Amino acid sequence: MGIFALPYMVEKCGQGDESMAKFISGITRNRNIISKTTRKCIISPNASKKDVLDWWEKDKNKWTVKIDKSKFKKNRSKP
Repeated sequence: MGIFALPYMVEKCGQGDESMAKFISGITRNRNIISKTTRKCIISPNASKKDVLDWWEKDKNKWTVKIDKSKFKKNRSKP
C-alpha cells in the first residue's frame, strides 16, 4: 500500500474506523519528511480520530503524492 493509500486511510478514520491510526503510524514511521534527522513516530498508533484528522489537515501536502496525469497515454485499443 504505502503512502499512496494515506488519503483513503484518513478518510476511513474520519468515518469512524480509528483502527486506521495503527496503519497510518506504520506507514509514516521513520520517514524523513519533516527533518533529515527525525526518526520518530509521526502519528501514534493509538491516535484518536481527531488526532489523525488534525495531523492530516496540517501535513497532508507533505504526504500526498502528486501525479501528473498528462504524462500517461490513454489506452487506445483498436476496434
